[in-house]
Amino acid sequence: MKNKRLSQVLYVFSVVALVYMGYTLFYSYDSITTYYATYSSQAPVTEIFTSLISSAFTPFCMALIFYALGTIVGLLQGIRNEFEIAANQEEEKNSAENQEEIKAAKEPKEIEENTPSENSAQEEKQELPADKDPDQK
Repeated sequence: MKNKRLSQVLYVFSVVALVYMGYTLFYSYDSITTYYATYSSQAPVTEIFTSLISSAFTPFCMALIFYALGTIVGLLQGIRNEFEIAANQEEEKNSAENQEEIKAAKEPKEIEENTPSENSAQEEKQELPADKDPDQK
């Protein structure tokens, strides 16, 4: 839950950085047009573009970094949830196997109690040789 909120906060910071980038671009453009109007043909175009790009580069990079961090935190939370689900399923499977083993341990006692009559009938059949008739002695 904390990671989800952290991810959302990082996304908000990313949007704020983009808004700030727009603000700086707007006012940089305004100051550049004023500068260009003042110096007309002598205005260095490369410096104007460098100023424009440098004013917007930092907020843009910050927006990318915040967005990437928010995405990474969200992915890590998803992976963590998958591991927790897998661990819970494994625990349920192990507990089900343990319950089956407990039932299996109890069942042989019940089977052994019922089988002596079956075992004695089988033993009687085995005592008689196959080539001799039971009536002959």
